[in-house]
Amino acid sequence: MNRYFSTLLTLLLFVGALQSQSFEGTVELKITKVQTQEVSTMIWYEQDINSRLDVTTVSPQMTYEMSLIMQDGSDKITMLMDVNGKKSAYTSAVSEVKSKDEPIVNVTDEEVQNGTPEERNGFACEVLTVKGENGMVKYWLTSDIDIELEAFPPLLRQANYYQYLLANNPNVIPVSIHSYNAKGELEYTQDIEKVTEQNVDGAVFQVSSEYEQVGN
Repeated sequence: MNRYFSTLLTLLLFVGALQSQSFEGTVELKITKVQTQEVSTMIWYEQDINSRLDVTTVSPQMTYEMSLIMQDGSDKITMLMDVNGKKSAYTSAVSEVKSKDEPIVNVTDEEVQNGTPEERNGFACEVLTVKGENGMVKYWLTSDIDIELEAFPPLLRQANYYQYLLANNPNVIPVSIHSYNAKGELEYTQDIEKVTEQNVDGAVFQVSSEYEQVGN
């Protein structure tokens, strides 16, 4: 379980310390991995530099719920797992967990195409298509969401999507991402379905007593 926990932390760990945000509220997302028939729905809570990501994943093999919590002024990161009703909490020092983003994708101008602006999930979006040797990624990008791109958890930054945007379009947020392989087959989708600006109860960032602490 410790190795499993470390792997999940590597995927989910926020880069360095959480960055202070003017946005306070929730972001609801959905990720689909077509080949594995895996669908994850997420709620991301943001309050200054307190942050929590709740994930429910459904696949043909299993269904599980997981949360990741980081709090202001703390070096600790807590992962909550609920597998078949067994609730466990794992805590580690942020400074002890290494996280590495994918290398930035280099593309030529000929591989980048700007499409006709569209409305996507209720947001006005610019459409950008990036083609590479291994396939194509289509982005729907908006500047209407008051969240910094750098604040997105690495779980939402699969296969260089985030790094390409950070290097080339750092002032926009991906409302939707569709990734296709070299055969043109859809492999991965990521969608922001709802953004709610509201006060977030501080209790959201606390660990409920129903979770059994494992390890530290």
